[in-house]
This record gives sequence, C-alpha cells and structure tokens, in this order.
Amino acid sequence: MATSEDEETCSCAGDASMQVDPEDLAADGQSVSEIYCQPCRDRNKARINLSFGRCKERSLKEQIDIMRGDPVFSETLYPHYQTTVKEAIELEARNNELEGELNSLPLCADANCYGRSVRNSDEIRRAKNLDNRERDFISPQRRKTARINQVLKSPNKPIETRNAFEPLNNETENQEAIRQNNDKPEQVPPIMLRYNSDYLKILEDIRKACEPTDNKFANGLIKIFPETQQKHTEISNFCRTQGYDFHVIKPVSKRLVKAVIKHLPPDHDVNNIKYFLKNELNFPVERVIQLTKLRTRKLLPFYLVELQRTPKSEEIFQIKHVNYLKVEVERYKGRNIVNQCYKCNWYHHKAGECESKVRCLKCAGPHETNKCSITDRIINPKCINCGETGHVASFRGCSAFPKPPINQQSRLNNLNSQQRTFNTNANRVRENFSYSRALNPHPQQQMAPRIPSIESSQPIDIPTNAFRDMAEGIVELKKLLQEFPNLFSALKELKTARSTAEKLNILVKAFDSGTSVSG
Repeated sequence: MATSEDEETCSCAGDASMQVDPEDLAADGQSVSEIYCQPCRDRNKARINLSFGRCKERSLKEQIDIMRGDPVFSETLYPHYQTTVKEAIELEARNNELEGELNSLPLCADANCYGRSVRNSDEIRRAKNLDNRERDFISPQRRKTARINQVLKSPNKPIETRNAFEPLNNETENQEAIRQNNDKPEQVPPIMLRYNSDYLKILEDIRKACEPTDNKFANGLIKIFPETQQKHTEISNFCRTQGYDFHVIKPVSKRLVKAVIKHLPPDHDVNNIKYFLKNELNFPVERVIQLTKLRTRKLLPFYLVELQRTPKSEEIFQIKHVNYLKVEVERYKGRNIVNQCYKCNWYHHKAGECESKVRCLKCAGPHETNKCSITDRIINPKCINCGETGHVASFRGCSAFPKPPINQQSRLNNLNSQQRTFNTNANRVRENFSYSRALNPHPQQQMAPRIPSIESSQPIDIPTNAFRDMAEGIVELKKLLQEFPNLFSALKELKTARSTAEKLNILVKAFDSGTSVSG
C-alpha cells in the first residue's frame, strides 16, 4: 500500500489549477461564495449577448460567401440572398452597439463581489509572472555580447551590401530580354488578286504606285505579300480604287474567337445563351448560332459562339455552366470544305473579306443572289464560273469547283469505302473448322476434301419449294410474252384504265392481235 509521501508525489498535473488560491480565501479559511454585484452581472450578460451576436454574424457571412462562390451565382437562383445580406448588416450594427455598451459599463467597486476577486487575482498573477521574469534575468558578460558597430564618420559614404540572390535577378532580366527579342511581329497576310489575262499590267501598276512586292501564283490567284501592315493598306486601297477583283485575309489579331458549347438541348434558344454570356458573364459576344448537318440541315445540339478577340474571350473555355446546365466548351475546328463567297461566288474566301464585283448566281447580274428578280427554279441554268449549262456555280461537280488534294481525296475515298463496304464472308460459319485452328498463328495447309466420283454419286432429289414454283412461273410468263408480243405494252396501258371492264378489253385486244400474228 502506498505511503502518504507517495500519495503526495503522485498528484496529477491538473491539481495545481484545481487548488484554491490563498488570496481567494476568506479570513476564516473558507472559499468566497460566487456572489456577483449588479455591475458584474450586467457586464457578464452583455458579454454573453455579444458572443452570441458575433457567432450569428459569422454564420450569416459564411452563407453569403458560399452563395457568391457559386459559378452561376445570381439573385434569381438564391432568392433569400438580399434578405441574408440585410440581416447580416443589421446584426453587425447591433453587435457594435453591444460592444460599446460593454465598454461603457462601470467597473465593480464592491470588495465582496466574486467578479472583482477573480479580476484582481488575474491581475496579481500576471504581475507576479512579470516580476519573476525580470528577477530571474541575468545579464550576460561583456565579452559574450555582440560588439556595437561604430557610427560612420562620413554620412555621404555609401554602404556596401551584398545580395546572395543577385544572380537570379540578372538571369530574369536576361530571359526577359531574350523573350522580347524572340517575339516575332505578327505576320502580314497576303492580298489575293484574281488572275486574268492582264495580270502583268496590273502588277506593274501596283509596283509603280506602291513599290515592289513579292508575288506568287497558286490556285487561280496571285498572292501579293506586303512587308508591313501600312503597305498592305496602301495596296488594298489602290486595288479597290482601280476596281480589281481581290480579297484579303484578316490577321489573327482581328479574327473572332469561335467556341462551341456542347451538351445543351437541341431546341435551346440562342438568345438565352447570348443574354447569359453577354450580360451575366460580361463576354464580348458578337453572335450565337446553332450548327446543322451539311446535307440534311438537321439542327445539332452544338452552339457556335463568336466573340471579339480580347483577353476576356479566352476565359469562355473555362465556364462549366450555361443557363443552369452543365456544358463543355471547345474551340471551333470548322468543316473540311471549300468556302464559296456569297458576294462574287468565287472560292476560298468569305463575303466579309471579298472586294470583288458582285455577281448573281442565277443570272450573273451585278447584284447579290438574294436580291435577284428570278424567284422560280431555273430548268437549265448556266454556270457563271465554268460557262457550262445544267448546273449553277455552287454545284460541287462543276469543273471549276476546287478539288481536294490527291492525298486528302485518297483518304476520303478509303474512309468512305471502309464505312460502306460489307464483307459477307467475314463472319461466315465454316463447317469442319475449329476455333483453335482459326486462332492458330501458323496455319497448316488444309487438304481439299475428296470429290465423290460420278459413278458412285446418287441422283439428288430436289423437293418442290416456293422458289422452284416461282422460277417455273417466270418461264411460263416468258413463253406467253413470246407468243403475244403486244401483251407487255398492254400491261403498261392498264395504268390508265379506270374500270375493270376497260382493263379486260385491253387484255382481250392484246391476245387477239397475238393470235392473228401467229396465225
């Protein structure tokens, strides 16, 4: 059994905090009862009310932060948002008033108040700890202390410092200089001049008016390569004033950013998409259109969005929700087809880039096709590009219509052949051929089965079936048509007969004529 000395040494660590301070004891050695005066009770009540208010205020602010953190946040999605914000503001103002009232309450003056004794004990304990720290401090010896640096006599003398990371700064500056040197200016796009028999005179005039340029012929076009954007503008204005047929290609910085939104319903309104992107997400949207199939014009669940090229436009590929629906946004890749201008009806450019003369697809007049006076279908149209009759300039079988390169055409042919060809023998069940023999990587030569001799063969009895009856019927019909040659034409005339009697009359005449011919 443990002794009293052991019991004294085996006290737990919390006993010291549980012991009563001698200063908190009354004169008779008993602990002071927890009796609070009115100022202390008011102070405790105000402190508790302030704690509850601050806790509720933090809860409301956390709710507001959660609602604002929603990617598709809107006040219509959270109808109680404004009420929560208003309640949080009012509660913050009330808590500030409670804190002011708490600070304005008088301190306790009653010597027998438990609240005052607790406050005094805390102050005495803090004072004791501070005195002990100062009393226990021992000043180190002088030879162990740091030497005080002497003040410089000359204030104008610069202080030399050494930075161990200075090479990193130099490296960063070098990389920035290399990057600026490597950044090439934007390439100036060429001017596409329409080829004609007077191209030498046209190029000579451009050379005289706008200085020499590099030119190249390809696909029925003369590509003019200006050196600068200013030179590009001068040549374009000169060709426009002279009335030459040409088109320009927009530089990359001036092209629209095109994105495709997927996973939306096929009957979704494009105006709702444009309003959401432009007004709620602040994207510079130009237009929104729904994509369709090339031949059938069937609406697809893909929506093309065109935006002005700004730093904000690149953020559209990061959005995950549109009109409360989860979506996927990708870059528009376009169709692998030849573009045809709606203005001049030539190829490899669009109407927005065209500077050629306007030509009508139907009558070749100097107006756009949608403004032509011919509204009916032309039975035998004439192509305005190749001059042949029987098709219009938008016909892909036209001799002037650009054909894809040989490699691309061969790939398309192979793809189409693979998609449309069906091998009937690929999955045919073969008799006397096992599964292991089919998977054998080293197949052995299989001997052909022995053909039975004609002498030992027995006559095969072919049963009568529907196919045999149909074949015999076709043979009899052929004989009948040979005997009555007018019967075939009579069968065609049966379409125009209105009654059964007329049909019988036509057949009787056919048989009579056949009998007379044979007789």
